[in-house]
Amino acid sequence: MKHLLLLTSLITWAVVNGGPEKATQKSTTNDTGFAVVELFTSEGCSSCPAAEKLLKEIDQEYQGRPVYVLAFHVDYWNKLGWTDKFSRPEFTERQYKYSAFFLGQVYTPQAIVNGKEAFIGSDTEKMHGAINNALKKKVKLQQPQYKVNIKDGQVLLDYTLDQKLKGNLISVALLQRQESVQVNAGENKGKLLEHLNVVRSFYSATALEHSGSISLGVPEGLDPKGLHVLVYLQNQKNFNVISAVELSL
Repeated sequence: MKHLLLLTSLITWAVVNGGPEKATQKSTTNDTGFAVVELFTSEGCSSCPAAEKLLKEIDQEYQGRPVYVLAFHVDYWNKLGWTDKFSRPEFTERQYKYSAFFLGQVYTPQAIVNGKEAFIGSDTEKMHGAINNALKKKVKLQQPQYKVNIKDGQVLLDYTLDQKLKGNLISVALLQRQESVQVNAGENKGKLLEHLNVVRSFYSATALEHSGSISLGVPEGLDPKGLHVLVYLQNQKNFNVISAVELSL
């Protein structure tokens, strides 16, 4: 991906306002960098708990700064003795799409920062380096507008983008803040795993118009008011992240 140029630079850092039925955001900074950390992980992978522990540490260390972490649980470990209830085939598909930019490499735990840099998710030095480099980059502020509503068990996102941003990917992750799982089989048998910002529902598609609506289903049994949403725009050609906004429900 290093040979591809990032076409548009933008960041919006969100602060949520409003009642429990909807949320909007406003910008609070206009020239700082940001980092979106996507971790591809699995409860069936013995190397993954260390990466998820690091993800928690990063979340705490950079609290109050525009660093957004999320965990995609892939499904290719499920056949080896333990089925990860958070895994989805579309998350595996997303990782494979990224692999086209990273020498075809697909593994767990794999961390990808701003769609630009991939490395072993438990590598503390590389994680800090990638995040710190991303935060140092000055970017021009533009302001996509987002509004979230909860209706009939669905999370509805309305968006309005600058016309210049039309044609980029709009990626929306519905995140469960935390969960603990006792693993009874597979490589992590006997371990209690602590998860952070687990992706429970995901949408990613080209924004063909400058405004529109997106619907995400809430998994059965989950209270949507206990979830939050990360919206990030990505370059259509190289998956570089060009904007990130976090919204609470």
